[in-house]
Amino acid sequence: MDISSLKYDPESDYWVADTGERFIKNVFREESPIWILAGSTEWRTRYQNVTHILSWPPQLPEEFSSAARLIVHQRMKKRCPSSLQKYDLLLNSLARIKGKYGPSIDLVELSAITSIELIWAELNASDRITFREFYRNLTDRNLCGATRYVADRITGWKARNDIQTLRAVLQWDPDAGALSTSELEVLRRVLEDPTSDQTAADHFVRVSLRIFLATLRRPSQILQIPADGFREINSAIGSQFFLNIPKVKAQAGESNEWECIPASLAKDIQNYRARPNVQPVCQKSGILLPHIVWGCEEAELSTAYFNSVCKAWFSRQAMTSPRTKRLMAFATTRLRHTGATQLAMQGYSRQLIQDVLQHDSPQSAQAYIDSVGADTLPLFEQMSDRLGSRFSDLKNAWFQGRIIDTNRSAGPPIIVPGAAAPAVVGACGSASSCQHHPLFSCYLCQYFLAFRQANHMKALDFIEHEYQRWRDTEIGASRSKAMKDFERTAAGIQDVMDRIDREMERDKA
Repeated sequence: MDISSLKYDPESDYWVADTGERFIKNVFREESPIWILAGSTEWRTRYQNVTHILSWPPQLPEEFSSAARLIVHQRMKKRCPSSLQKYDLLLNSLARIKGKYGPSIDLVELSAITSIELIWAELNASDRITFREFYRNLTDRNLCGATRYVADRITGWKARNDIQTLRAVLQWDPDAGALSTSELEVLRRVLEDPTSDQTAADHFVRVSLRIFLATLRRPSQILQIPADGFREINSAIGSQFFLNIPKVKAQAGESNEWECIPASLAKDIQNYRARPNVQPVCQKSGILLPHIVWGCEEAELSTAYFNSVCKAWFSRQAMTSPRTKRLMAFATTRLRHTGATQLAMQGYSRQLIQDVLQHDSPQSAQAYIDSVGADTLPLFEQMSDRLGSRFSDLKNAWFQGRIIDTNRSAGPPIIVPGAAAPAVVGACGSASSCQHHPLFSCYLCQYFLAFRQANHMKALDFIEHEYQRWRDTEIGASRSKAMKDFERTAAGIQDVMDRIDREMERDKA
């Protein structure tokens, strides 16, 4: 197709070719628009080396079909091109439901809540989510009798009846749930200590999985990192490295974010792109990590293909789980579960976990927090010889010092800065000089002597204020070390206050 020959028709809002074919200009990624062929019976496009098709069901009433075309047309200007497939599934499901129930379902007049309830019951979880958004779009344009009242009712309905993946997290499923810390360390050793004769294909998988663990982004996001999406920033305190990772799903179309990554990972990315058979491809490819096969050819990448090559690589490594004594099962979702569960075990808030995973709903983030207190967790505690590192991580997220009365301390005072009347919250019990930042490190230090009578709420308020200030200004704040330190310190302060409260309750009793 010759893009230069396309002419925009403002009356129809389509781009028209010399042949008469109509196209929708999709600017999901503004720097490289995708063109969607909008035929009379079928809409199609190619994205991430996968063809996505919407086949318009002829069974749909003409008025409803026209309204649906208008909605999908507008949505597909900026939505991820793969969303075309979601609308195909929804519209064909509606055609099936209409054929099943006949006059009981009136798609031209969608104001009756009983009809909507019937449609909802017939749809699967994925189609329900698409239908909820689709109905809201009909309401906004006053089409097919859609009403605000029904749209608000649908918003409160639960789309998924049972989320098996989160059940696996809660039950610490050995094959589908999060990796234990000992399992994660086995994987990290393989990822960070490659063999000297690794192929370009293996190097691609290894670097991709390292990015996956460092950022907890989805495979589709990692595959879309643009060629210029790697940045190094030098300052007086050293170099920092960032990746420009696109948004997907509900955040699709939003601006990409620069996210901080470790220096060792940055070097690994540079080494991969500098490989003799990869470097020439990188000069032509539009993505950061082209996958090389057959010596020097770039493979077409899709999420399904990525998962398959990762699974094959995982199988070749033959990593044995210290927990099950079997080969570890691989799935990219397991790595997301692992990272999120690690955050929960270190005392991170639900909001931060939700931000890191880029979830719209807090329910999924809550599942990772709930997994820390699951009934099966004591079983892991009994295996301290094999899983001790996991629980040392949990321990390090909380207060490790002692709570004392103010008059018992002779060490250097620990002060909350930035207040008109600085508050002394404790003292340092270490006999040697400390190289760590006062206050930020104290609540997690074994030498910290927290004063029982001190106002620790001032310390928590100060930390939360600094956390928000950094969060508003730092690039990639949700994944930076500074953000993690703020969260860990806040958890330590909260633990001190909780312990003091428990002591007071015991004294009263």
